[in-house]
Amino acid sequence: MADTNQFFILTVTKGSVMIGADGSKTTLNDVPKNALEHWQSGNYAFCLKKDTAAELFKDYSKEQIQKLIEIRMPIGYKAELETLNSLLKNSSKVQAAADTKKK
Repeated sequence: MADTNQFFILTVTKGSVMIGADGSKTTLNDVPKNALEHWQSGNYAFCLKKDTAAELFKDYSKEQIQKLIEIRMPIGYKAELETLNSLLKNSSKVQAAADTKKK
């Protein structure tokens, strides 16, 4: 993956400590390389950037995007959810066009 700062914004104060499910501690001074993994697991310390989301999720299926929406909804970042819903809508259009070509 490209630089994670390109896709995510750190939403906590620099120097905050993130505790992983395994008990590991990571001090957040910037967006870490594994931010996508944390973001997909519902971590609130990162927010998706609207302008690069399409590039990040270009190979995701409609179902994968829907799952991300379900995971991120409790976090409540409105702009992020709007971006994901837009990606879902666009993926549906792409799928519909592909299905039409198959017929």
